[in-house]
Amino acid sequence: MSFQKSACNFHLDAQPGATSLVATCNNDEGSGLENALVLDDYLGNEDGHLTWGGQGFSKKARKMSISSDGPDHDPVLHVDLAGPDGKYIQSEIDLAEHIANIDGELVVLPL
Repeated sequence: MSFQKSACNFHLDAQPGATSLVATCNNDEGSGLENALVLDDYLGNEDGHLTWGGQGFSKKARKMSISSDGPDHDPVLHVDLAGPDGKYIQSEIDLAEHIANIDGELVVLPL
C-alpha cells in the first residue's frame, strides 16, 4: 500500500550526509508509529536528476522539500541537485512509486 494512504505527518529530516523521510504510519492494528527511512540509501543524483537505485543524493543537494501532489496526494520530493557542471538543477521524484507502509514501517519496494 502506498504509504501516504496510511500515514500522516510525513516530513524530511536532513542530517549531514543522510536525509530521511519521517512519517507516522498506521500498523495493522491501527496504531500510529513514527518511522524513518533514510532516502540517501535509495536515491541518487544522476547529472542533476533524482534517480531510484542510486545512493547519496543529498551530498550535492539544496532546497529540499516534500509536498502532496495530485488527486492521490502523492508525496513528491523536490530538490535542487548539482549537475555535472556544478550548476543546480531542480528535480523531483514521486516517493509513493517505491515506498510503502508495511505494518507501520516504511519500506522500499523492489525497483
